[in-house]
Amino acid sequence: MSMKFLVENWRKFLSESNIVEQEQKDNYQKVLSYLKDKGLDVLEKPPANLIIKTEDRAETKQEIEGDLQQTFNFKFNDNAPGSSFGRFELQDRVGGSVYIYLKPKALGAAGAGEDYEKRMAQTTQSLLSDFEIKTAGFGVGSDLSISGNGKLLKVELKTSSGADFGQFKLSYDQESGIWDTIKTKKFVENYDLFQGIFDSVVDPVIQGKTFSIKNDPSYNLAGNLVVGLVRSPNTLAVKQRLQKEIFGGNKSDLILPINKKEIQDYYALKGDSLVSIEGKGVYALTNEASNIFGIPELSDMITSARVRFRIKPHMGSTGIHSFTCSLKITLNKSPEKLDSQSFLQKIQNFLK
Repeated sequence: MSMKFLVENWRKFLSESNIVEQEQKDNYQKVLSYLKDKGLDVLEKPPANLIIKTEDRAETKQEIEGDLQQTFNFKFNDNAPGSSFGRFELQDRVGGSVYIYLKPKALGAAGAGEDYEKRMAQTTQSLLSDFEIKTAGFGVGSDLSISGNGKLLKVELKTSSGADFGQFKLSYDQESGIWDTIKTKKFVENYDLFQGIFDSVVDPVIQGKTFSIKNDPSYNLAGNLVVGLVRSPNTLAVKQRLQKEIFGGNKSDLILPINKKEIQDYYALKGDSLVSIEGKGVYALTNEASNIFGIPELSDMITSARVRFRIKPHMGSTGIHSFTCSLKITLNKSPEKLDSQSFLQKIQNFLK
């Protein structure tokens, strides 16, 4: 074997390696731009790893899976090494491997809510030292109560304007073919809102959506009621069959508009005057509060309100699932923030 042959092959090898390396960089940057455009919290670990920090891994996976498969040629590996949840992997290895992991945020939804509540309580207490500040914690009631001089102001606190407005689960009776709400503790606490939305919006659409197969081993049963799917190798196939029967065609969910006043009225009936949403600001829940504090009512700032019904995964595509309805809103920012000095001055004037 001549030296010239060895040199030429070595140069060819280096050239091909550089091409693969460049293709990997291109793939990495393209999918990184996509994930950031979706507004996701992405941790970059080039040249091959991207980590999405999310409060709901299963929901985020479902949100991006279709695009990653069709546009970027990724597939999800449930049994990927080093990940209990799984990861997205680039199928075309010629262009270099790229991996996308989904990791839970440190606090989680409940922890984030508790943290926000504590921060708001500390801020208001420091600037309203002459008044009594109470928080509800994880109990029933308003998140923040400010009282003084015989007056009381109740404030609902939320960390987002999405599904943070609540979700509830449904069951399906195999014998009667009837859908109904599952009366969990959280559901009972929000009964008027959740049951009202189910009765007026969801129920008229899903009643009559029956299962073609009874007592499938993948069903999660509570007596004769199907409350979701259990973890099994067939879970994904059963879910896909049910989606066709419930939603029709290739749909994976059912999104229905709801009256935006229902959400505002529910919190107003609890006795809350204001709702503060992290990143959005503070809104009035009654016309009276709007006039007193000079801020818009929540319903006037909501651009859309909807309920999303789907077969929600909790531990990956082959893991447990539930029949879940989530309340979602999109809204414009308020001109005021609860913890701003100017707004706290308005509260102080009100309580004098």
